[in-house]
Amino acid sequence: CMAIVGSLQPDDRFSLVTWGGAVSQKLAGYKILKKDDKSGFEACQSLGASGVTNLAAGLKSAYGLAKDLFDKSRINRVVLISDGGTNVGEKDKELIAKAAKDAEGEAIYLLGVGVGDPWNYNDELMDAVTEAGKGAYVFADSVKEAYAIFGAGFVRHIELAAREVQVELTLPPTFAMKAFHGEQVSTNKDEVEPQHLGANDAMVFH
Repeated sequence: CMAIVGSLQPDDRFSLVTWGGAVSQKLAGYKILKKDDKSGFEACQSLGASGVTNLAAGLKSAYGLAKDLFDKSRINRVVLISDGGTNVGEKDKELIAKAAKDAEGEAIYLLGVGVGDPWNYNDELMDAVTEAGKGAYVFADSVKEAYAIFGAGFVRHIELAAREVQVELTLPPTFAMKAFHGEQVSTNKDEVEPQHLGANDAMVFH
């Protein structure tokens, strides 16, 4: 959160929603006044973890704010920072997917930021949420990594270079695919969900 605020520029807008036993909108459309905005930092420093998690309610509140504050002249994003420690139902995924639909050349995409103990981390849920939200998915396992992602790399993680991308790979006759470690693969392109790609996204074929 501190790294994100440190990357924002004067006149950017910043909202902060927390969820536990109840949802709280700590900031709603706050206008960043200057670089390293004090009020933004103080809002981040007020955050804390609790034993109750209601991620679905937090997402609904965040998307509601993003929709109310939507500005087509700006990059509009929801950033979810979570260890994925809750259940998100199909209706919640539909809410996220609907917000990510590109109706006017720009939409509200979701950037997923995984945090916490990797051994208790719910990768499946975070992957599903970010896939529906059509945004990047990163894992920050340290403060240093968080600043690497949201410092110099902030814009390339939230802006998109290409939308609705599919890759077709034609193998030589003597080659065959033995294993696949990606999102989806099929000989029928209609069975593969197109992906949005950010600047400097990388795909590895070996």
